[in-house]
Amino acid sequence: MNPPRKKQKLGKEKPGNARPLSAIAARRAALQAQTQGQNANGREISQNPKTQEEPELFDSKNLGSVLESYAKERPTVETTLNRKKVVPDEPMLSDDEGASSSSDSGDEPPEIPVNRPSVALSTFKPSKENVKELKNGGLLVRLSPGERLVILGQYEMTVQKGEITLLGATLTASKKSYTVYSPSSHSLPVIRCSATDIKSAEICFQPHKSGLETLQDLSPLFGKLWNEDCGPLGPDFEFLLQNQKPSTYQILFPSLQNPPKSHLQPLISPPEWNALLSRLSSPSSTPTTPQITLITGPKSSGKSTFARLLTNKLLSTHAYAKTQGLALLDLDPGQPEYSLPGNLSLTHLRSPNFGTPYTHPRPSGSSKTIRMHALSAITPSMDTSLYMACAMDLYSHYRKLLSSFPKCPLVVNTPGWVLGTGLEILVELIASFRPTEVLYMSCDGPQEVVESLREACGKTPKASIFHTLPSQSSEFTTRTAAHLRTMQYMSYFHLNPDDKNGKEDRLSWNNTPLTSMRPWEIKYSGENSGIWGIMCYGEQPPPSLLAETINGSLLSLVVSVVLVSGKLDIPGWSYTEALNLRDARSRSRTAQGRSHEEGEDGSDSVQEKEGDERGDGFKTIPWVEKLEGSQGRGIGSRVWRVRRDLGRMGDGE
Repeated sequence: MNPPRKKQKLGKEKPGNARPLSAIAARRAALQAQTQGQNANGREISQNPKTQEEPELFDSKNLGSVLESYAKERPTVETTLNRKKVVPDEPMLSDDEGASSSSDSGDEPPEIPVNRPSVALSTFKPSKENVKELKNGGLLVRLSPGERLVILGQYEMTVQKGEITLLGATLTASKKSYTVYSPSSHSLPVIRCSATDIKSAEICFQPHKSGLETLQDLSPLFGKLWNEDCGPLGPDFEFLLQNQKPSTYQILFPSLQNPPKSHLQPLISPPEWNALLSRLSSPSSTPTTPQITLITGPKSSGKSTFARLLTNKLLSTHAYAKTQGLALLDLDPGQPEYSLPGNLSLTHLRSPNFGTPYTHPRPSGSSKTIRMHALSAITPSMDTSLYMACAMDLYSHYRKLLSSFPKCPLVVNTPGWVLGTGLEILVELIASFRPTEVLYMSCDGPQEVVESLREACGKTPKASIFHTLPSQSSEFTTRTAAHLRTMQYMSYFHLNPDDKNGKEDRLSWNNTPLTSMRPWEIKYSGENSGIWGIMCYGEQPPPSLLAETINGSLLSLVVSVVLVSGKLDIPGWSYTEALNLRDARSRSRTAQGRSHEEGEDGSDSVQEKEGDERGDGFKTIPWVEKLEGSQGRGIGSRVWRVRRDLGRMGDGE
C-alpha cells in the first residue's frame, strides 16, 4: 500500500507545475470567464462548451483570484421555502487556503432553488364578522359555502349550524362533539362547507389535550406533530383574538411571511374516489343483502385512506350503517387501523373515525372489537395458511354479527401483497367472501393482477363489481412505515386503562415509562397457575429455554378460548371455552374428593371415569389428528436457533 502523499501549498509549487482542477471547478471558472469575453489568461473560450472534451488547466497562481471574483459576482438565489435572499455559503479564502480546502473536500455544485408545488390550505379568511372568540381558547367560525379549513393539532369540534364534510363524513348540526386528531405525520383532514349549500355553517372548536403529545418525552417520533407554538389563528391573524396563548390546534392559512412547512399536506380525494364513494353510500345502491366491499391494491396506494373515507361516508349517510353500524375486517397486519401491528381484527364501528391509527390503538365509545387474531408477523408471507385460517374465522364471526344486525355493511382492507402468493390469497378471499364490490387502488397494473382479480369477480355467484381507482400516496412523509408501527405500539402501552375525564368515547394517554410500572408475577407451573401454555410460531424452543425466549418480547394473550382444528376440511371452526372446561375439571375433582371421604363413589366420579374411558374416542373422528412430542414438525425444529433473517419480512404495508 502506497503511503499518502503530502499536501503542498500552491505558493510553494515549482513554476511550470500547474495543479489540475476538478471538472466542476474548471467549468465554473470557464463560465465566469465566458461572461467577461475571455478567461483569466486572456484566451477566448469557445461559445459551445459541449465541444470541449477536457477542461483547461489554469495557472495555480491565478486560481484564487478567479474563484474570488466568481464568488463576488455570483447572483443571489431566492428560495421558495423561506422567501429570503441567500447566497450559499462559500468562504472567502486566500490563495493557499482556498486551494488546500478545495483539494481536500472538492468543490460543491451551486445551490439550486427548489420549486415545490403550491399547497392549497384554508380558503377561509378570518375577520371580526366570521370569527368569535370563546372561553378556554375556543373559537366559533362561520364558513360560507365553498370555503374550507385545514387545521393542525388536536381539537374538539361541534357543528352548530349548517352542514360540513370531514374525511368523507357528512356532519349536520347537533350537540354531539367530535374529537379530531390531525398530526403532521399524515395528510391533514379538510373541513368543507359544500359550494352547493345555500346556508353557511357554524362550527365550534375547542382545544383538546389527550396526553398523546406527552409521549415525545419518551420517543422523538412523537415530537413536532402538533401545534405547540401558535394560537388557533396562527401568527398572521392573532390580532383578532384577545387571548394569544398557544393552543392545541392552529388553522393554516396561505402566508408569504410565514409559509407552511413543506411536509404539511392536506388530504386530497381524487374525483374518481368521490364518485365511487357517493355511489356506494347512495340509497339507490343499497342491496337486499349486506353490502361487502373488498379493497385491494399495491403498497402505499391509499387503501387505508380510502377505507377510512368509505367507513365515515357509510356511517353518516348509508341507510343501514347509520342505525346498525358497520363492520371493518382489517386483514392488513402491517398497518392495521384498530389493533396492533401483527394482528387481524374484526371491529364493529358505530361512530366515524377522525384520527390516525396510533390515535386509536383500540376502539372507543360504542365501537368495539368483535374478534382478533395474532399473526406475530407484519406480512402474510410468514404463514399463509395461518393467515387464511384467521381471515376465514373473522369472516364467520361477521356472519354471526348479522344475526343481531341483519343489514350491517362490511368493509375489508387487505395487505399490499398483490404478486405471486399474495394474488392467490386475494383470489381466494374473493371466492370465499363473495363481495358485492371489489376495488383495486391502482390504474397502472400490473395487468396480470387486474385480469386475475376481474376474472375472480366474474366467478362469484352474483358477479362482484370490479373497479380500478387511481392511487393516492403522499410524497412528503415524515414517518416511515416502521416508525408508524413503533408509534402504534407505544400508543397502546401508554393508553390509560380508564378515562380520567369521565368520557367513555375519548381515549387518554400517559407518559409514564414502562420500566417504572410494577410488573405482574404469574405462576406458570404448579397449582393455581395463571398460564395454561405458551405457543411459539415458527421455531419451537425446548421448555427449558422458554424464559430466555420470551424475555423482552411482545406476547399476545389468548383469553379463555382454545382453537381446535383438524387436518381435514370441516364445515366450520370448533371452539371450546377453556374457562368452562377448567370449572368442569374443578367440580369433578371436588366431587371425587368428597366421595373418597364418604367411602363411596359419587355420580360425578362415575361420570368422570366414564369420560376418561371415552377420552380416546376422538381417534375415530376423521378430521381430528393427535400428535405427541415432535410429531408433525420439521426436522431440526426442536433446536432453538436465534433468528437473523428479520430483514426479509419487509415493511409489510
